[in-house]
Amino acid sequence: MNVLILTPEMRIGGTCRDAVEWANRFIAAGDEVTLIAQSSEGEGVARLAPDVRCEGLGGGRAVASAFGLLCKLRRHPSAVILANAGTLAGLAIIFRRLGLIRNRIVFVDPFNPADTFRRGTKTALIYRCLLWRADAFIHLSEFAERVHLGLGLRKEKSFLIPNIASASSGVSVPALPVPPLRLIAVGRLDVIKGFDRLIQAFGLVASRWPGATLLIVGEGYDRPRLERLIRDVRLSDSVLLTGHSDDVAGELRRADLFVLPSLYEGMPNTLVEALNQRMRVVATPCRGSVRSLMYRLGAAQLIISESAFADDLVRAIEAALALPASVWADIHDRHRAIFDPERNFLKLRKLLLP
Repeated sequence: MNVLILTPEMRIGGTCRDAVEWANRFIAAGDEVTLIAQSSEGEGVARLAPDVRCEGLGGGRAVASAFGLLCKLRRHPSAVILANAGTLAGLAIIFRRLGLIRNRIVFVDPFNPADTFRRGTKTALIYRCLLWRADAFIHLSEFAERVHLGLGLRKEKSFLIPNIASASSGVSVPALPVPPLRLIAVGRLDVIKGFDRLIQAFGLVASRWPGATLLIVGEGYDRPRLERLIRDVRLSDSVLLTGHSDDVAGELRRADLFVLPSLYEGMPNTLVEALNQRMRVVATPCRGSVRSLMYRLGAAQLIISESAFADDLVRAIEAALALPASVWADIHDRHRAIFDPERNFLKLRKLLLP
């Protein structure tokens, strides 16, 4: 099978990690893979298997690269297109409706519809008029699938395939942490990730667990603001922005508890990775997507309230530390049943086969 993967960029983030994981697994299955990124520069390139061809569109706005994208697609007339870049997928659908290409198109929606449709009529029209015309529309969460079906997506085009993450190296729930408590959060330094409210709340955490530290792993445009905030709340000795890491799994294993403070998420790879490592976790509901997952895992008590973030962060951490190892084992087992990487990849590959 010949697969064309369309993704926004190769800087490590959720969409890039998914695209790299797909590409490497398709190559391992004996498929031919070309990955086309709007911007082909970034840490993700080094993580691709040697046989994956990676091509860029020069960065900038996707619409400005339309002709270049069309030329690349026309070089692979028999390939199936797998995309998690909404604009590039929309352009491919337009090309097909104009008769310029004939490829099958499968779109994986990486976003939370509660965020997507709040952006206005333009975004809603792009989804309804373009992306829902893909041959298959894949959701990463039950929550997203329910919302899109309720908005008119045809059921026969809708498929639920959770994130395909690498297998866990975690074996069991770590022993109860020995003070000081080590918290970790991972993600792109972006306002939507909610790191500012986590930093502001951490003073309360440190007063409850003296000596506690917070490690925020990731890089992004919001770094200067977050650095100022850390200084302003006088937490420079306990909150550290480490920047990008090539060993996120190792960073997770060295921490006691993972915190997801995001405002919106589709289905966060960072939470999936933390649970893969059999960590203790607490998380915000992310406007529905994470809330529905936590309920499925039997971990509703670990959801952080949006309305009283600081106080409820402390309560959720206390709940996470108080849960016995047997309960955590059940949570992790349910997680692995949902995010089984081999089964979910087979479902994806079967969907792409002619």
